Amino acid sequence: MKKYLLGLYAALCVFGNGSDSQSKPEMVSLTPNNIPMHLDGDTKKFMQSAQCILKKIMKENADLSPLKQRRLLHNTLAQTLNTTKTDVKSEDLIFTVKGQQIPIRHYKGTKTGQVIYFVHGGGFALGNIDTHDQMCRFLCLKSGLDIYSVEYRLAPEHVYPAAYNDVIHAYDALLERLDPQTKIIVAGDSCGGNLALALVYNRILENKPLPEKIVLWYPWLDLNVKPLSRDGLDYYYFLTREGLNKYAMVYLQNQYGNKVNDPLVSPLYAESPLLSKLPPVLMVSAEYDPLYEEGKIFFEKLKNVNNLHEQYILKDTIHVSGQFMDSFQKAHTAMDEINKFIEK
Repeated sequence: MKKYLLGLYAALCVFGNGSDSQSKPEMVSLTPNNIPMHLDGDTKKFMQSAQCILKKIMKENADLSPLKQRRLLHNTLAQTLNTTKTDVKSEDLIFTVKGQQIPIRHYKGTKTGQVIYFVHGGGFALGNIDTHDQMCRFLCLKSGLDIYSVEYRLAPEHVYPAAYNDVIHAYDALLERLDPQTKIIVAGDSCGGNLALALVYNRILENKPLPEKIVLWYPWLDLNVKPLSRDGLDYYYFLTREGLNKYAMVYLQNQYGNKVNDPLVSPLYAESPLLSKLPPVLMVSAEYDPLYEEGKIFFEKLKNVNNLHEQYILKDTIHVSGQFMDSFQKAHTAMDEINKFIEK
């Protein structure tokens, strides 16, 4: 209980309640200027560019709440650093389910018979179909498959289970639109990987038909508040353990104590009877990512159940590499690996 209260206090100090504060908010930080040498060249350039954008945002938007500053940074990075255009055509849709309007972006591929249902990341509090637009366009281009990218409600305005419900309801609505013979690949990055797994767990528990495969890009699998890094190195990696702790509390709020170890919230805690029913999983992991270790643990659990699953590790790079295809050449290599996995 004490851990929960401390975590909630820290989250509220940084994010507030989702509205602009009358008092000057705590500044958003990203990384020091001295970027470690072990990160690859693309990562160093990205971090330097992100730092410049952050400073500009902070100078011009100092009166915004910390939450809105973070959302502005997230959106601006995607708009500024993802400039390559593709020939992929898309259409914005609205799925209305149980009175809730859920935005969907449909990317139109060249192949039939399979589609990808994609869930974006952003710590349950950031991100949308626009911030992950380039990632989905390249995935569509590489795979040739139609992609349906879902935009779910964000915390703290909408706490758990709002995002979880939106992802499930949009998936069900998509099934109603598709030919019954269509095979679906469920994919997601970061907390989107969390929600993608939770969706499949839900379908297993309810004895519903499962997707053909699952693709997870550095998924967030354990929402438990954890001690901060002793060496402080994760401060250089765009996503920090401190940040993850705060996002977890903002997402769960007063449900933290009761829900955090539920596999539908923290998929790492699923046991063998559930894991054994999963379709093949490909997990793409970034070597310098606070989520790397829990990803290794989860993959070991998968391997102990059967040999259907694969892991691909992005060496010398960081958590957000898949979201910024212009900045990370290794993200294109990972896309090739994803396509190989899909085609098996």
